[in-house]
Amino acid sequence: MSEEKKESEVETKTTEETKSEEISAEENKKAEEAKVEAETKSAQEAAAKVEANVKAVADAEAAVQKAIEKANAARAELEAAADEEYKVIAAEVKSDTAKKVDFTFKRTGADFFRCVEMIKDRLGAKPLVLQVPIGIEASLQGVVDLVKMKAIVWKNEDLGAAWEEKDIPEDLKEISEKYRQELVETAVEQNEKLMESYLNGDAIKNEDLIKCIRKGCLNFDFVPVLTGSAFKNKGVQPLLDAFVDYLPSPENIGSIKGTKPGTEDELEMKFDDKAPFSALAFKVANDPFVGTLTFIRIYSGTIKSGTGIYNTSKEKEERVGRMLLMHANSREDIKEANTGEEEGWEEDDAAVDRQDLA
Repeated sequence: MSEEKKESEVETKTTEETKSEEISAEENKKAEEAKVEAETKSAQEAAAKVEANVKAVADAEAAVQKAIEKANAARAELEAAADEEYKVIAAEVKSDTAKKVDFTFKRTGADFFRCVEMIKDRLGAKPLVLQVPIGIEASLQGVVDLVKMKAIVWKNEDLGAAWEEKDIPEDLKEISEKYRQELVETAVEQNEKLMESYLNGDAIKNEDLIKCIRKGCLNFDFVPVLTGSAFKNKGVQPLLDAFVDYLPSPENIGSIKGTKPGTEDELEMKFDDKAPFSALAFKVANDPFVGTLTFIRIYSGTIKSGTGIYNTSKEKEERVGRMLLMHANSREDIKEANTGEEEGWEEDDAAVDRQDLA
């Protein structure tokens, strides 16, 4: 009996061990399946995040491209920090329809001259330095205007509202002369007579230098580069002056080509108030106080509120309602808009986007 009992105990123990092993194997299998499921879910989430980022970049690039399509010029704002890559959307850099002024703004670790070199190396552009910074990072006081060869110094207590012209600081005279010489030599290439005068040792007048810079900018032979501190409003006024002096007006562009509605015939619309009306609806936005606004860029002719226009995308005529001139977060009611202007009008149909109007 004792041997039978021992055999029974052995069989019972073997059975229990087998069950335990089966349970352990099942638990391991479930744990492995849970791990695979978690890894799959994590991979799917990562893929979805990448897809969302790609879409966001594509949307941003499309938005920039739309903006460039309706613009005569663009301003690229670059961080001059030593540890920063350029975050310039490719659409802006490769566009040959928009002239550009680069504006570098200062922050901790900023290096203006390294920024200029990176414009050459990474963007493949030819920078034309028009200013040299006075001070670095938080101690930025102003800029040296290489056209006037004067220092522009801002008063800190006025947040950039007030400034004064001074002589160039002694420690910046050498580098200012260096970049001034490069500026003049590059600019006078736009005018053979001025180049000849310069090579003969004659001084170049500021007004002639400005004309040469403008011509080179319009031809996209180089990109004017200015600097400042957007946070402290330092460098903003010279930047706005550069827009006026160097960037094109609608008259410089001359005309824009399009297609006659319903045909393949090409039309050339001149930038003239007396020409037939044509415009591009490049953006739709919802305003909490006004409602849906359609932003347009007028390429030719004049438009008045209450008149009818032909929407070539919808192939039907639409009536222009209230028209607004936008000023950042404020707006001004207007009754008429002319060539080269950008306006917004109330739109009942929010589906209007990227449409040609005539």
